[in-house]
Amino acid sequence: MAIFDQVAAPGWSWFEEGLTYDNAKLAHALIVSGRATGQRSVYERGLQALRWLVGVQTSRQGQLRP
Repeated sequence: MAIFDQVAAPGWSWFEEGLTYDNAKLAHALIVSGRATGQRSVYERGLQALRWLVGVQTSRQGQLRP
């Protein structure tokens, strides 16, 4: 969560400065751990990140950082 807050910016809802081959694992970890611990904010952040990732990976622009 802290890393996400440090790196994320308007138009870039992600944990790192760039995207790589195994991106969904970061969002998945938040979703699973948030559900397991009952921390809704962690779970919601994971969903937010995953939705953003899907949007980037299926856009015409691809994985470019704005």
